[in-house]
Amino acid sequence: MHPSHTPFQRILWRENKEEAIKTYELITVTYGTVPASFLAVRAFQQLGRDESQNFPIGHEIILRDFYVDDLLTGAILRKGGFELRKWNSNTKNLLKRFDRSDANTKNLLKRFDRSDDMSVLNLDKDEEANTLGLQWNAKLDVLQYSVHQIKHPTRITKRYILSSIAKIFDPLGLQDNEFKSFIDNEGLLRVGGRLKDADIPCQQKHPIIIPKIHPLTKLIIMREHLRFRHAGIQAT
Repeated sequence: MHPSHTPFQRILWRENKEEAIKTYELITVTYGTVPASFLAVRAFQQLGRDESQNFPIGHEIILRDFYVDDLLTGAILRKGGFELRKWNSNTKNLLKRFDRSDANTKNLLKRFDRSDDMSVLNLDKDEEANTLGLQWNAKLDVLQYSVHQIKHPTRITKRYILSSIAKIFDPLGLQDNEFKSFIDNEGLLRVGGRLKDADIPCQQKHPIIIPKIHPLTKLIIMREHLRFRHAGIQAT
């Protein structure tokens, strides 16, 4: 980081309440922050511009042939056996110019299987490419999820539930932008969402989710009715 920019990455730190506050400034691009990816690429491009006179060929490659941290350039790499593989594009003209065996492309088919009491959606992986747990349909240019029928074990455990939830990689909240449930350290299912950063008690930010029809649900409702002496919804 440029010295004039390090104050924007300032950290105030102390080990306990009695210790004096120490001031730190990060001098490198920090991974994990919101602008980290932009800063890394921007610094990379600035390096190419600054060294244009010293490295006239190299600076052009840096500015033109890098995609994030991948170098995509020239016949010299091909001679060394470094051919680009596992790539994809939604441009038909581009796909015609290259060997399709090196591209990560398949055809998408949707099939609905009917059973007695449910409908199961199977997405056959033909036209989509896997990208960080998502599937990108290059032909339609849409992101998708692979949906499979859940196998019900004889015994449902906390480990099984966590394993089922972890199968869907959804860091951007594309699958569900309103209801983000999670399991806490006590094994209770709670509501997530944007309230996680609110300055309110945890029970208000993440209320427990209970089934609509269950003996425990009835007991909780009866307890609250007795506590408020059946005063009605205005009092609760």
